Amino acid sequence: MAELYPTFNVASAIDETNSQSDGYKSSVSFDFKNGDFNADSSGKMESATGTEAWKQWCMKTCLTQANAFLAYSSHVGIEMEESMAAEADRQTLLLEKTITEALLADPSGRTTLVQNFAFSKVEDGLFVSFDVSGIDSQKANIEITL
Repeated sequence: MAELYPTFNVASAIDETNSQSDGYKSSVSFDFKNGDFNADSSGKMESATGTEAWKQWCMKTCLTQANAFLAYSSHVGIEMEESMAAEADRQTLLLEKTITEALLADPSGRTTLVQNFAFSKVEDGLFVSFDVSGIDSQKANIEITL
C-alpha cells in the first residue's frame, strides 16, 4: 500500500559519529572573521569539536548585545552598549562584570571560571582578552574586539 505522505532522510548538519572525549557537545563551526558558518567545498557544514564549540559560544555571547534580539532569551549576551558608554575609569570594570556574568550563566553549565582580563584600546573599539575555565579542567583564552 502506498503511503499518503512521502518520507525521506534529512542530512545531519553535524557528524554525529564524532565521539567527544572532552565532555562537551560538538556543534557547527563558525568563522568569526567572515561572519558565517564554515563549509567544505561541497557545501556541507563543518563541525567543531566540543571544546571548540564551547569557545565559540563564549565568543558569540560576548559579541552579542543583551536584550537586542528577540530570538535570544534575556540571559544571552552582555551589556556592551551600557558598558562602553560609561566613563573611562568604570568601562573596563563594567565589561569585566557583564562578561563574567554572561559566561557563568551558560545554560549547558560548561563555564566555571572567568578571569585574567586585559583591555587595550584599538582604533575601532576595545580589545578584550580573558581566560575561561570549564568542566573537565578545560581552559581557553578568548580574544575579542568590542
